[in-house]
Amino acid sequence: MNTISGLKTILSGIFTADKRRVDCLAKILVSIIVTETVNLTRLSCMTFGKACQMSHYRRLQRFFSCFRFDYNRLAKAIFALFNLSKGKHYLILDRTNWQWGKRNINILMLCIAYKKIGIPIFWVMLNKRGNSSTRERIALVNRFIRIFGKAPIAGLLGDREFIGKDWFGYLKRENIVFYFRIKKDADTQNVRGQSVQVGWLFHDAQINVVKPLKGLRRVYGHLLFITGMRLLDGEFL
Repeated sequence: MNTISGLKTILSGIFTADKRRVDCLAKILVSIIVTETVNLTRLSCMTFGKACQMSHYRRLQRFFSCFRFDYNRLAKAIFALFNLSKGKHYLILDRTNWQWGKRNINILMLCIAYKKIGIPIFWVMLNKRGNSSTRERIALVNRFIRIFGKAPIAGLLGDREFIGKDWFGYLKRENIVFYFRIKKDADTQNVRGQSVQVGWLFHDAQINVVKPLKGLRRVYGHLLFITGMRLLDGEFL
């Protein structure tokens, strides 16, 4: 119960809801962590007092039908809960896409790297299948900057999906350090200035041995530093 009391204190300073709803939210969060599910039937068995389970279940239903999350406040709550206001942190762009029946669930997420996990901080539901657009990525990063500024950003990380001339141009203009995996067939130059695919420059790379290329190389329309290595399965990173 001390955990719930401490959580209530933090949430009360962030959300403007009345005490009963803040109490319910704190108990829901603790229950989700303990049960590792968001199933209301299972959550209704946890930490909600001596009433019957069905009463707890209806209480959860009422909470979610009435409570409206301010997601900017929720992001601030995450910062407070994990004590992220001090120092710099790496942000991670990621996207997950699956089907629920005939409906596509496609979420673009901006996470904070924290002790080898990614904590979602902002996200957007994409009304489509497939990759995100430059505009959607920029909107997500700008949202973080509006709330927290650039000071907490150590760098932005992402996979090969998150590449492109306009996207990299935005990050360079905003002076945001970024580290993105690129495709091995991306065009760049060798030391003689000849056009080659990036993968060719790492044909002699050893497994799990980092090989940084000397100097800046033009890739996706921008002068960038490129580093790579060969993975155990023969792929390049």
